Amino acid sequence: MRKYHGIIAVLAVLVSFIGFESCTPAHGDHPGSEYMPDMGHSIAYEANVINEYYYNTWEDESKKQSGKTLRELSLHNKPVKGTIPRGYAGVVNSRGADRLAKMKMLAGETTNNAISIPVNGSVPYYIPNTEEGRTYAYTAPELVNNPYPITEDGLKRGKELYVIYCGICHGEKGDGNGFLVDEANLNAKYPSQPTDYLTDELTNSQNGKYYHTIMYGKGVMGGYADKLSYEERWQVIHYIRALQAKNKKLAYNQYENTLNNWAVPFVDTDGAIDLDNSKLAASFDKVMADTKESISSFTLNNVFFDTGNASLKAESKLELNTLAAILAKYETAKIEVAGHTDSDGDDEANMALSEARANSVKAYLMAKGIAANRLQAVGYGETQPVATNIVESGKAKNRRTEFSVLSK
Repeated sequence: MRKYHGIIAVLAVLVSFIGFESCTPAHGDHPGSEYMPDMGHSIAYEANVINEYYYNTWEDESKKQSGKTLRELSLHNKPVKGTIPRGYAGVVNSRGADRLAKMKMLAGETTNNAISIPVNGSVPYYIPNTEEGRTYAYTAPELVNNPYPITEDGLKRGKELYVIYCGICHGEKGDGNGFLVDEANLNAKYPSQPTDYLTDELTNSQNGKYYHTIMYGKGVMGGYADKLSYEERWQVIHYIRALQAKNKKLAYNQYENTLNNWAVPFVDTDGAIDLDNSKLAASFDKVMADTKESISSFTLNNVFFDTGNASLKAESKLELNTLAAILAKYETAKIEVAGHTDSDGDDEANMALSEARANSVKAYLMAKGIAANRLQAVGYGETQPVATNIVESGKAKNRRTEFSVLSK
């Protein structure tokens, strides 16, 4: 029995010791600890967070050092003089694919990049909210060009934001007939008719008019500078331009802009090699560096035509601009452009269609400055399938455009 009493006594001492060591108050630089629930508490100060832990000594220290309480320090304050907020970077002074590359770098999307500065509403705007400022902003040279290329994602985001913040007044079509003034709204009592973006005056107005109005508002419309980031403002402007282009039956998308000269499509119409097509350029470089004269073929995966038609779709410009840039780099290279079809339809018709499509590609490359004697267009119809024509997936693979290097 004594042995058991001794064991119990030892255990009691151990439990007491563990409890004492597990639950110690904070003091000095020691954060303190407890067995449950958190094992320990930090005595460090965390910005924008009020730590209610009663052992925390920051409250007393903050009063000594700054004269402010912990609550006062944790509230949002004005930036320290001379500091620059994250996301301050704004316009990138370049065009096309080069601009997109810089934007991706700032956002931290490129490989081995430690920089990440998502562009936000902290971009400075020095034009004042005065009549003189408004007059200047409407034609301000720094606000003429949209700094962001026209992209599919950008237009989608611009539409979402437009519907949230603008559509109820300016209407889904941009014609100024939003729900607040629509005859369908029996309770509509709006003090001022919203602007109709589709008029010639507004369509021809430079981007500064839109940006300045987003920043400060106009008439009964308030400003949206605190609701839209720097990039979001420009994406909304993109979407308004897309509505204007649609009204004029013109193009304003990632492939083409026939509405104005103030925005560059994601696909650079100047023929610059786009980042997404760098693999094609790298493969061509490898072929040209090879001393062998063997013929090398490449499939153009992003060259598109309407069914039964030889007219190139706008989506084809991305890859064809890349090919044109490659051929401009290697001035002696000659290629064969080959058109292929699936087995549907008449054999002779397929042969003629494939040749017509190959000639469309040739014509596009010639329009980009590639000499005709460097290009050979051939139609193979359905004679060279790369997959079965029994299933639709195989037919899709057989409907293709290729090019082969004939000579270097």
